[in-house]
Amino acid sequence: GALTQFTQALQSIEAARRDLQHGPAQRDEAVLATRVQAASQDSVNYIVTAMEGNAAVSFEAVSALSERNSALTAAVNDYIAWENDRVKQQHERRQEATMWRSRTSWGGAVVGGGVGVGALAVGLGTVLRRLQFLRRNAELLERGEDLLPSPPARDEIGQLEEALQTASTRLRERESALRFSEQRFRLAFQDAIVGVALAGADGRFTEVNAAFAVLLGYTPGELRNMSVTDILPHEDREAERERLAQARSGGIVRHIEEKRYLRRNGAFVWGMTHATIMQGDDGGQREYLIMVQDVSERRALEDELRQRALHDSLTGLPNRSHLQERLQQVLEVVNSSLTPAALVFMDLDGFKQVNDQYGHAVGDLTLQAVANRIRASLRPGDIAARLGGDEFVLLIQDVTDPAEVGAVVERVLRSIDAPIPADGCDVHVHSSAGIVLLRPDPTGGNSDDLQRRACLLLQEADAALYQAKALGGHRYVYAADTSLPAEQTPPPR
Repeated sequence: GALTQFTQALQSIEAARRDLQHGPAQRDEAVLATRVQAASQDSVNYIVTAMEGNAAVSFEAVSALSERNSALTAAVNDYIAWENDRVKQQHERRQEATMWRSRTSWGGAVVGGGVGVGALAVGLGTVLRRLQFLRRNAELLERGEDLLPSPPARDEIGQLEEALQTASTRLRERESALRFSEQRFRLAFQDAIVGVALAGADGRFTEVNAAFAVLLGYTPGELRNMSVTDILPHEDREAERERLAQARSGGIVRHIEEKRYLRRNGAFVWGMTHATIMQGDDGGQREYLIMVQDVSERRALEDELRQRALHDSLTGLPNRSHLQERLQQVLEVVNSSLTPAALVFMDLDGFKQVNDQYGHAVGDLTLQAVANRIRASLRPGDIAARLGGDEFVLLIQDVTDPAEVGAVVERVLRSIDAPIPADGCDVHVHSSAGIVLLRPDPTGGNSDDLQRRACLLLQEADAALYQAKALGGHRYVYAADTSLPAEQTPPPR
C-alpha cells in the first residue's frame, strides 16, 4: 500500500545517506532526511488517527490531508535536488583520480540513493493519484453527483475513500427522505381545509394556501405582500407586534388563541389560531407556521345561546338572571365611586285586560313596543330588564341629584302612555313604578353580601310599586327608606 511504499522509500533514502561521505554534506542531508521523515509521519499519523477515531468524512479532512502530502512532496523534491547536486560535485572532484574506483566507490551510493528516491517517487505518485481521486469524489459529493467507483484498498487512504463512499450513500438517503418529507408537507399545505400560512421573522407572509386566502377574502399573491398585523383589527395590532417581538427574542415558541381577523370587505371573521415558530439548525428563528380554523359559526351560535340565556326572548331585554348580575355590578360601582344610583320596579296597569280583549298575540306586540319605548327613553349607560309578564326593572346610574331619577321615570311613563298600534288596533296602557335609591354602603361586602343586598333592594322597589298601585296607579313612588324629604315625593299622576 501507499504507507508501505512510504516506509520503503524512507529506508532506501537512509541507506543511501549512510554511504555518503561524512562532513558538512552529512549535516545538510540529515536536515533534509529528517524533514522528509517528519512530513511523511505527519501524513501517516493524521490518517491513522482519523480512521481509529472513526471520524466523519468532511471536506475539511480531505483538505487537511492534501496539505500534509503537499508538504511531503516538497520535502522529497528538495532531497532529490540535494542528492543530485551532491553526486554531481563528488563526481567532478574524483574524476581526476581513479575513475574506476570513483565509480565503484560511489556506485553503491548513487544506486542506493537512486533506488530510494525512485521508490519514494513511486510511492508518492501513487499517493498523489489516490489523493486526486479522493479530491475529485469530494467535489462530486459537494455537488450532489454520483461518486466515481474507487478500487479496493486496505491502506488508510483506501479506508478514507470507502468512508467517503459511505458518507455519499447516507447523504443521498437523507436527501431523499427530506425531499419526500417536503413533498408531503407541500401537499398537506396546499390541500389543507384550514388556513395555513408561513411568515418570516418580521411577520410578513412568505406563503399562504388557498383556504387561508378564501378565509380573508384576498388572493394568495395579495397576502404575500402583507403582514400578520394587516389582517387584524386596529385595536389588536399593537398586541400582535409585541407578541412578534417576544417570539423573535425566544420568549414565545407556540401561541394558541381564538381571535378576530379583518376580511378584505371590512367584516370580521373569528379564527382559532395555532402559531408555531420553526427554528433553523443554528437555533435562530426562521419562519412562523400559522394555522387558522374558521370558528365564526360556532362563535355566532355561542353568542346566540348566551343571548338566550341572559336575555328575554320576547323583548330582547336582559332577563332576571342577567339583571341580578348587573345589579351587583352597579352596587360595586356605587360603593367604589360613592355616586348613588337608582333601582326602578315597574309594570303595566291593566295589562290583563289587553290580553283578555285582544288576545295574547296583541299582548306580546304590546310588550315589545313598551320595551322599545323604555330603551329609547333611558340615558346612555342606563339599563332596562324584563323580569317576566308585564314587569320591568330599570337601573339608573350616576345619579348626582335624586331629581334626575324622577325626570327619567317621568319620561319613560309618558312614552308608554301614547297609543300602541298592534295588529290593526291601538292599544292604550299605562304604567306604575316604585323607586329605590342605591347609596354607597360603607361596609362594602363580598359577592354573597352584594347578592343578598340586590335581592332586598328588588323587594323594596317592588313594595314601592304596589304602593303606587294602591294609590290608583299611573304614577311612581319612592321607597320609604330612601330618606327623601316628604315634599320631594312626587304627587299622584
